Amino acid sequence: MSPTEVPFYFSKDIVDYDAVSGHARHFPILLNSTSAQSDGLFSDAPTSTRANLSPLARTYLSALGAPDPDSSPEAAALIWHHALAVGFSAAYLTENAAGVAADWPRIPLPATLEALQASARLGARVAELLDNPHAATAPELGAVGRLKKVDAAAAAAQGYEVRAGWGNLQRGSVVMPGRGRVAERAASDLPSELGGRVLDVSLNDGWVWENVPLSVWEYTIGGYQVVKKWLSYREFGVLGRALSLDEAREVSRMARRLAELVRLGPELDANYARVRGEVWQAEP
Repeated sequence: MSPTEVPFYFSKDIVDYDAVSGHARHFPILLNSTSAQSDGLFSDAPTSTRANLSPLARTYLSALGAPDPDSSPEAAALIWHHALAVGFSAAYLTENAAGVAADWPRIPLPATLEALQASARLGARVAELLDNPHAATAPELGAVGRLKKVDAAAAAAQGYEVRAGWGNLQRGSVVMPGRGRVAERAASDLPSELGGRVLDVSLNDGWVWENVPLSVWEYTIGGYQVVKKWLSYREFGVLGRALSLDEAREVSRMARRLAELVRLGPELDANYARVRGEVWQAEP
């Protein structure tokens, strides 16, 4: 569930998922508080919600004149979405590389409610692009990552089996990325901010995803190239089946959402510069 418009509640499903994966993946904006009559985690006893914010975060919001975060999901999300906007600024990541590498990022807080809300709106858009496979993208990005048949006979024989060397299994269960196959060429009829080079990314001998800007292909989250990482787990020898048509089109949707993030980059950097220029100072 995206926290963009709907409160993101902490649920047993998230607990179960984290217990399986062994990694912290979710930051709940609102927490469920079960009544004293509850008989355990899976009880249907009435619950209330409260913002997942520290006392200092609450003091900060109060000092800016923000609504009570426990009764306003939008206010509860302000700091989280602001942190996301700053964390996706290339300028911030460059200036704070050591802290980020040490898992100790420091996020500057805006000095005014207006600045915090503006930053949070950017963060909410980042969240939507990250979380929602069907997030709206600009019409001029329609050609980005388009699925294209390049060999009819091979397409008929291989269907949507990913057979381009994107990944392989080692020791039976460890997925290792492969080199895959791409063809680079000059871009045409795409927004200039995406760069001048694009790739045709092979699905197999019969299909490619065409017009993937190099800036999109190289886009990383958590140190991994997003599209390439996705493909490594869908290689036929790893997945054991062909993609469905909708799964094949997910690469197209992913590429367009990443293209929107690339285009958002200058605005995210400008937002970080504004925040850094006027930071809230807590009273001693």
